[in-house]
Amino acid sequence: MKAIISIFILLPFISFGQNKNDAELWTGISLQYDASKKLSFGYDAQTRFDKNFSNLKTFFNEIEAEYEILNDVDFGISYRYSQRFKTDYFENDNRIALNLSYGFKLSETGLKFKARGRYQWGFDRLTAINEYIYPENEYELRLKLNLKYENDAFKRIIPFVEYEMFKPILDSPNINFLTAYRIAGGLKFDLVKKHEFEISYIFDRTIQTGETSHIYAIKYAYEITDKLFKKKKKKKK
Repeated sequence: MKAIISIFILLPFISFGQNKNDAELWTGISLQYDASKKLSFGYDAQTRFDKNFSNLKTFFNEIEAEYEILNDVDFGISYRYSQRFKTDYFENDNRIALNLSYGFKLSETGLKFKARGRYQWGFDRLTAINEYIYPENEYELRLKLNLKYENDAFKRIIPFVEYEMFKPILDSPNINFLTAYRIAGGLKFDLVKKHEFEISYIFDRTIQTGETSHIYAIKYAYEITDKLFKKKKKKKK
């Protein structure tokens, strides 16, 4: 397992080089609700700034549902509506994604490994006209590997590293195996009363164009509990 993880981490550096660089800032909020032990729902909102934080690149809202189909194996579906900045206007963008993930503990070291495969379909409108008149669909496969460390003696701070690779399909059959990859590392702070705060750095590279982005991400998350849905009992007079 260590050998496999090492290969995925070192793979990007084979074609590593500096060409076009940019600094980006991603800020986001997330809500999570566990409807049962197996079923959960989530909502994410995010803004992304590029050109050294000076330009609003995109913002989106996303909803998702995830279900544990087997032990430690989850299947999920999500829908994202975003607006991307195009020179002097914002363009609508829709995306549907199917996710399959598997995670497990690495013995008793406190390390946890998770792999997620994603198939996503992006399109600019929710009608069939997009398929024939404006064929700008994007079909893409993504694989993300995540390794985090949880210490039982100190659970409030969780360090993690990630590697993700991208491969378009159908629309770009002649493109080589990888078109882009991301390497990330950060800290997750498990705060009191279901609150979480996360900071991370992401190295993002598009292989075909040589574009490189140094992304600084900040995220706040809250886990919704059943107490918010329960009606308060009226006090007897």
